[in-house]
Amino acid sequence: MTPDGLYAKRLCQSRIYWEGPLAPYNDRPNKLERDQVTKLFDTQQFLIELQSCAHHGRTFMPRYQIVFCFGEEFPDPQRSRKLITAHIEPVLAKQLYYFTQQNSGHLLRGFEMPDHVNSVEDYHRSIRHSIQD
Repeated sequence: MTPDGLYAKRLCQSRIYWEGPLAPYNDRPNKLERDQVTKLFDTQQFLIELQSCAHHGRTFMPRYQIVFCFGEEFPDPQRSRKLITAHIEPVLAKQLYYFTQQNSGHLLRGFEMPDHVNSVEDYHRSIRHSIQD
C-alpha cells in the first residue's frame, strides 16, 4: 500500500486471478501477470467517488475490496466457491466508506479533496479537520 493506492506483483509460478475496483473485466477472469506490477486500488479515485456520492446523494458507493483467487479462474459464474481466496480491504477506504454510510455523507459534502496527499496520515488529518469545522 502506498499513499496513491494498492499494488501487487506476482512472483510465484501459480496462476492468480483477481477482482476489484480497477479490474479491467467484471464478467471474466483478470489474471495477475507474473513479474508485472499491477495497480489494484486507486486512493484518489476512491476518495473522489466517495465525495461524489456524498454530494449527489447517490446510493452507489465506490468499491474498495480486492479478492485474489489462487490457481483457479475468478470470477467464475459457474462456481461460487473457490479453494483458496484472499480478501483485501485497505483500512482507510473501509473506515471512510462506513463513516460516510453512517453519516449519510453530509460531513463530506463540503469537504474539498486535496489534489495530492503525501501520506495516509494526511488523509486522516484532512478528514478530522473537516469534521471539526
